Amino acid sequence: DVSRTVELLSGSINRLVVKEITTGVWTPGDTAVVARRSAVYARAETTKSGTRVVFRLLEGDGAKVVDGTHVRRLGKGRPVVIERRAPAVMVVEKPGRKARVMKGRSMLLTVGSHKLILTPKGGFRVEKTATGGMLITSIVPEGMFGEVVLDDETSFYLAPGESIELDAMGRVIRHDGIVHVYAALDVRGIYDEAVADPSDSSFTGTKIK
Repeated sequence: DVSRTVELLSGSINRLVVKEITTGVWTPGDTAVVARRSAVYARAETTKSGTRVVFRLLEGDGAKVVDGTHVRRLGKGRPVVIERRAPAVMVVEKPGRKARVMKGRSMLLTVGSHKLILTPKGGFRVEKTATGGMLITSIVPEGMFGEVVLDDETSFYLAPGESIELDAMGRVIRHDGIVHVYAALDVRGIYDEAVADPSDSSFTGTKIK
């Protein structure tokens, strides 16, 4: 009874038949095809310079393409091809911030639309992945933890050799170590809990001021 979405990170959907429930196929680079009473084709692939997405209308006339903030109608016989260069990684110093685990200067990364703060600055090995994402590995001394803060909301504490991997849009696809998630669960207060995996966290109460 409500709209639904499918995420296509790579490969093809040769024929998606959509009846009355609006369905969107989201692809890398903040692109998508949204259809109703139509049949569509979608393909996402990684190129040497970034990503390439192709959309085709197979049947009907109720499909649109989302390209960032721009929306256009998808016409039959007129495929839409969208190419994106791999997102640039901006590295700047963020002085004056104290790490929760180790003291030292921090490093700011932006991947896609997400911001990461790495502390200490020299405590991580940062590598681009083949799909345009990022692999961040802790190289802090034994017995210590490095901290990666994602969007000022989630902290990843990584022991030496542990890592966090993000896709080209800046979403976490795997990680080691311990995660601390901050989340408002109701209007009466803020509850936070240290967990090994965000999906394992559970509500146990609230703080009332």
